[in-house]
Amino acid sequence: MEDPNAIKKQGWIKKLKIYDNKRRVTLVKGNYIVVIIIYAEKKARFITAYEINDDDRLKLIKNSPDWT
Repeated sequence: MEDPNAIKKQGWIKKLKIYDNKRRVTLVKGNYIVVIIIYAEKKARFITAYEINDDDRLKLIKNSPDWT
């Protein structure tokens, strides 16, 4: 079940230094993130999930473009 209060952001491709709408970073419960890659319509692959304890890193994620 998806959290209706989750914040969905575009993922960052470090190697290319760009945001990508096919990568979604979702903030759940404040500082827990879930990262997925969308590879086809209505299909995605789980990449990772973890809690962020670094305020600077959390701020970067919150300031990234919204996922649409």
